[in-house]
Amino acid sequence: LSLLDSQEGIFMDTTQRLIELLNSHNTTLYTISKETGLHFCTLKKAVQRHSQLSVDTIERICDCLGIELYQFFMDDTDWELLQEYVKGRMKK
Repeated sequence: LSLLDSQEGIFMDTTQRLIELLNSHNTTLYTISKETGLHFCTLKKAVQRHSQLSVDTIERICDCLGIELYQFFMDDTDWELLQEYVKGRMKK
């Protein structure tokens, strides 16, 4: 995941994560904008400027992609580790 370091702390680059998810779901900003009702120009400008996305926007994107909000903030490695942890806990 792309993390940004600043004086206030470490933040996730939500627009970079959006691009990663678009690629992994084989979809486009245009498709997301149509299916979520979010304005295409707003999404495109956010990506170009690396602006942080609001939680409401992220939730709408997650709904469109069929993923949970927490999955937006996890990369594939984190997801695989979580699944292994859950499997291990269920065996006990």
